[in-house]
Amino acid sequence: MQQLNERKWSLKYPALVIAILIPVLGCIRALDRLERGIKDLSPEYLSLEKEISKVIPDRNELVIVIDESPSNLLYFAHRKGWHIKEDISLAEFNKLWRYNIRYLISDTRNFDSREEMRQFMKPVYTNDVISVYEIYK
Repeated sequence: MQQLNERKWSLKYPALVIAILIPVLGCIRALDRLERGIKDLSPEYLSLEKEISKVIPDRNELVIVIDESPSNLLYFAHRKGWHIKEDISLAEFNKLWRYNIRYLISDTRNFDSREEMRQFMKPVYTNDVISVYEIYK
């Protein structure tokens, strides 16, 4: 019986140490990733909200974005909307009009060069990182 009690205690201590270390190490890792992530960002991303507000003043206006990591542009622009892939079909792109989406924000030049898409987009703002287009029929 004494061996059983000793075994229980021997398992409790490592479990307690692990239970304490997991949240602490998780916080340290998250802070490190956040700090490293902000340093790696282009300054244009950090001023994105201010720049986009010049061309899309209504913060409730829905936008769609094309970026390599989904929702980064939406996050830094402080906007509501959807993320789409740059290889979206023309039929799917045209459906977006039904959702009252009038602006597209893109950080890729591949989408911008697609001739079949450009006929429905008017450029309203461009810098080294992004392009903003007004979508029309």
